Amino acid sequence: MKHVIILIPEDRKGVIADISKRLGNEGINIESVSASVVGGQGIIIITVRASEYKKTLGILKEAGYHVITADVLMLELKDEPGVLAEVSQTLFNNDINIESIHLVTKYDDKAIYALKVDRTSEARRLLADYLLDNKL
Repeated sequence: MKHVIILIPEDRKGVIADISKRLGNEGINIESVSASVVGGQGIIIITVRASEYKKTLGILKEAGYHVITADVLMLELKDEPGVLAEVSQTLFNNDINIESIHLVTKYDDKAIYALKVDRTSEARRLLADYLLDNKL
């Protein structure tokens, strides 16, 4: 999966509606979304499939948005106390920094997280049992 980070110099109404409509019209599914306003500036983080990120970038850049991308790991964890601690401790013990983490959804006894780290390949190897793409 890929994070697409959209920077909005000045927060304004309708940005998420505009972005989701543009991507939806092109058949691109937003896998997760997070938005916040910091100091009057908007930051939107969406996750799309890696196979769609170049198209997503093109659509958003053409619309005038400032975008950057990042690789993310999609983790499926048991939704119980201590599991996220175990994963984050594994990364810490191997000197891998968590740059961002987003809870995407919960269902049954599972939780799906989008995780961005500074050393993706090594984290992928260490967390192979939790990777959602290994379960699909």
